[in-house]
Amino acid sequence: MPTLGLLSIIVGIWFIRQVAVGRVKDIRTDTRDALNAVLGNGDIKSVMARKGSNVSPFAETPGGGNSAAGGAVTSVNGLNNVGSNVGGAVLREAQRLGAAANNRYVFGATGPNSYDCSGLVWRAMYNVGVYRGVRFTTYTFPVIAARGVARKVSSPAVGDIVLWTGHMGIVSGANQMYNAASSKSGIRTSSISGHGGTPSYWRLIDGTSRATYSQN
Repeated sequence: MPTLGLLSIIVGIWFIRQVAVGRVKDIRTDTRDALNAVLGNGDIKSVMARKGSNVSPFAETPGGGNSAAGGAVTSVNGLNNVGSNVGGAVLREAQRLGAAANNRYVFGATGPNSYDCSGLVWRAMYNVGVYRGVRFTTYTFPVIAARGVARKVSSPAVGDIVLWTGHMGIVSGANQMYNAASSKSGIRTSSISGHGGTPSYWRLIDGTSRATYSQN
């Protein structure tokens, strides 16, 4: 069979699959993540588990829990102000996830053995319960935030999301963020100003725990 014909069949089957699981609007993200997984740079089971506005979590017990169970962060690495209790819980969960993954970065990955920048933030938010919708990216996070998940702020606090076009992390201290930096640097704490460019800051909203949002 000619290569073009085989490719057309594969594309057709993939499109039918996306329709069947209610993720036609997410076909670009799912295709990218699936290709990365096939090339050994992600978890294909995680990609194939995506259905509609929900994504099945990993079978694990989140270390941070929700904001009430994990307790409030009062000061971290030079920043005394904490944006929200849930933000502190998300930071702690992201740090737990990074350590459990041996600080391994893989583009498109959402765990449990590796993460990319948005995959780590999404998984931490998902496990804590502040957001239970489909996996977001740095490009779609502001849309998700506008649905009552986070609000844009002018000054950063511990637990806030720091966002650029193409990268994101979680504020962990004065000019510091915890982030899945790159395949070379892995998952680590790094300086915000060292990333370059002007970021925006988003404060996670307490009280949205266990809510489910879709990208429709």
